[in-house]
Amino acid sequence: LVVGCGPGLLALMCAQAGAKKVVAVDGCKAMTELTQQVAEANGFSKTTIEVVHGQVERLALKEKADVVLCDWAGPALLHGGMHRSFLQARRRLLKPGGIVLPSRAELFVTGIEDRQALAALSKQWQNISGFDYGSAMSTVVTTPRLATLSLASQVCTSSEKVADLADLSSVTLQAMETGLKGMLFELKCLRDERLFGLMVHHDLSFGLPGQEDVAVLSSNPLSHHKLLLNFPRGILVKK
Repeated sequence: LVVGCGPGLLALMCAQAGAKKVVAVDGCKAMTELTQQVAEANGFSKTTIEVVHGQVERLALKEKADVVLCDWAGPALLHGGMHRSFLQARRRLLKPGGIVLPSRAELFVTGIEDRQALAALSKQWQNISGFDYGSAMSTVVTTPRLATLSLASQVCTSSEKVADLADLSSVTLQAMETGLKGMLFELKCLRDERLFGLMVHHDLSFGLPGQEDVAVLSSNPLSHHKLLLNFPRGILVKK
């Protein structure tokens, strides 16, 4: 069962890997139509990949799934709310002893230098349709945004783990949502620098119970978009 299948890539990969049947569900009609088209274009029948448009919370299966696969992690893991759909699918639609993928999620924080991006933002807001919006920068800077670091040198502290959802086959909604609150952490400065903010990123592990992980997908600070929290002003730090 692929929850939130999007354009269907995970469903195709499951079928290619030998799954007898894949049920791909998504709440967006355009995505399910695309998944169906792509599945047929790649030679997969409707009996191999069954595409369902609807909410997984209302989905009924003739037979419960051996595996629930869901790309539920958003910025800072929980932004977007897909974790709730994942937990519903696991509770209602997974066979006893079934497998959930990813099997583990870890959240990290890294301190960064962000001069160039903030300078670009400042220049952009100085002229909005001919009006000076420079005074908006204090709000812009403190508004969380999705970003990708362009240079490795922007990383100026260690990356520290602040949360570990070690067993997604049993974690509860309460543990997910309350376990990420009130996090205390300590960062080690790599050099003398002005710290402009924190990058929040995660790792997702794929493995079977009691075995080593087969793969770890990382959204490290240099890979792709992740949550960036800028400070109201830079902080001088020492190595």
